[in-house]
Amino acid sequence: MGWEPPEVAALIESKQRISMYIGVKSDIFQLGMVLWAIAMEQDEPEVQTRPLTLIDAPEEIPSYYRALVDICLSDDPRNRRHATALLSMFPEPEDDVQPLYEGQATPDHEEAEYIDPK
Repeated sequence: MGWEPPEVAALIESKQRISMYIGVKSDIFQLGMVLWAIAMEQDEPEVQTRPLTLIDAPEEIPSYYRALVDICLSDDPRNRRHATALLSMFPEPEDDVQPLYEGQATPDHEEAEYIDPK
């Protein structure tokens, strides 16, 4: 509960029985919720008042990210783009950008040791 897109929420509010609603458009909406939560630093987007927007988001959130979240969280499922179209909205990484994690242990993180199940 709380992760359903608006088109399903309306059915729930009208007391219709819904066993499970999973589809591409609902997945894109839920992706929008995750992206919104990251930008807003909220752990539980499902308990926030809807509609979720980035109007009050920190200024450093880039415009492409804001547009991406708006598309994903559209009330009209027809406006939620396919994942490949959403992926194309991300800018190309710059050559001088270093990955946050390169597989090296840091002082706050130690590599896990895996035990062979045999």
